[in-house]
Amino acid sequence: MLLERRKRLRQRGKGEYGRYNVPREGKEIMPWVITRLCAGNKDTACVPACPVDCIYELTVEDANFDKFGKQLYIHPDECIDCGACEPACPWEAIFEESAVPDIFKDDTAANREIFEVHSGDDLTTDCTPLKQAPTPEEVVENKKKFGYA
Repeated sequence: MLLERRKRLRQRGKGEYGRYNVPREGKEIMPWVITRLCAGNKDTACVPACPVDCIYELTVEDANFDKFGKQLYIHPDECIDCGACEPACPWEAIFEESAVPDIFKDDTAANREIFEVHSGDDLTTDCTPLKQAPTPEEVVENKKKFGYA
């Protein structure tokens, strides 16, 4: 898997949309997406795993982004597509854009749009955990809650 990721990064090259993000069909590539499986849980184990500090939480109330509960977001222009966040997430909420389950496709747009709507003091990389170290049963129940089991 690591070799495939390195090969993909070399093929993309560097673009104006971030280190590896290049336009595709009129939109930016979201290398990794944090889905609503994070909402209301926010373990934050993914934050220190990120080598470029591109994982943020919203510090202000916004019903458009908090409808499932507080969660984390990956900045599409800062992410270098290293994939370090994905195995660090105990809630299994992080997916490569191409692998986001259909039930969570709206979360891809939300991860991109939050950085268009909010900036500066509205966002922070100093993220506060809500629920840490879930049991396997809690992870399964969380997936069921969103119809992903």
